[in-house]
Parts: sequence; C-alpha cells; structure tokens
Amino acid sequence: MIHYHPAPSNAGFILLDVLKGSEIVKALPLDAATADPELVIQVLEEAAKFAGGVVALLSRIGDEEGCSFGAEKVTTPPGARDAYLAFWQAGWPGLACAEEDGGQGLPAVLAMTLYEWLSAANHGWTMDPGLKAAWTEQAFHAVSDCLQCSVAMVTCVNGNRADGTRWKDRHDLREH
Repeated sequence: MIHYHPAPSNAGFILLDVLKGSEIVKALPLDAATADPELVIQVLEEAAKFAGGVVALLSRIGDEEGCSFGAEKVTTPPGARDAYLAFWQAGWPGLACAEEDGGQGLPAVLAMTLYEWLSAANHGWTMDPGLKAAWTEQAFHAVSDCLQCSVAMVTCVNGNRADGTRWKDRHDLREH
C-alpha cells in the first residue's frame, strides 16, 4: 500500500509566509475572501486528506489492474470511479475557476498544489482530472467570449460534459 501524506502546514508556510501569498492575492481583482489565510489552510488540509487518504490508496490496484477497453466502454480499476465522484462532488475541478463559470474562484496556486499532490499520490488516476482541467483552461483561452459564456464551458468546470451529461454517467468512469 502506498503511504503518501502531503504536508499542508509546509505548503501553507511557503504560500503564506515565504511567498506572502495573502498580500499578493489581496492585490488581485478577486473577492477578498480568497486571500483569507484560514481558508487557504483549510483547503490545503482537505486537499491533503483527499490525495493521501483516497487517491494514494488506489495507486497499487491501478498499477496491477489498470483500465481496459472492450465492448465500447472503458473499465477502471475498483475504487477509481468512486474517487472521481468524490473529487467532483467536493468541487475540486472548479477550485480555481471563476465563480461565474461554476468554479470557486480561489487562487490558481491552490489548484496547482492540489494537482501536484494528486499526481504524487497516484499519477495514473490524476491523468483523467488533470487532462480535463487542462482542456478547460485551454478552452477558456482559445475560444471566443461568446462560447466561454455557454453551457459547454460552465459544465466542464462543474463536472458535466458539454452535452449536458455528467462525467460520472459516461463510459469512461465505469468500474467492474
């Protein structure tokens, strides 16, 4: 079993004390609540719990069983689907996305820290939400303002597909 325990106190120290993150974020055109050090620490603590207590535990079975494709569906290792549902339901995909786009509007450095910890815990599992996050970020920068305001963009942030169905209901998250 993989024992991975991210250190939120270390990350908090670097972000808040060394880099003076609260002061920098307060200077940005964001809601002042996003710069609250207590909120930053709470988000880091929950991210560490999820990475170390959920995603890391799937690393071995993911390596041993992996995913398979057959009968036009992808089958994931046991636990992968439930972990993704927990990831989505906790709001992690929209952590640093703008509130008007369905996200939480928190500083991007928190999302970067989350994905660093997820990748360290289980790179194979993290590829799915990581690629979705990268696609969403790219789409926000590459498409017209009109399309950015569409349902297609908002649903990518909050766990849906552009066609309105939830990611969890589709073939890529079935497990045996």
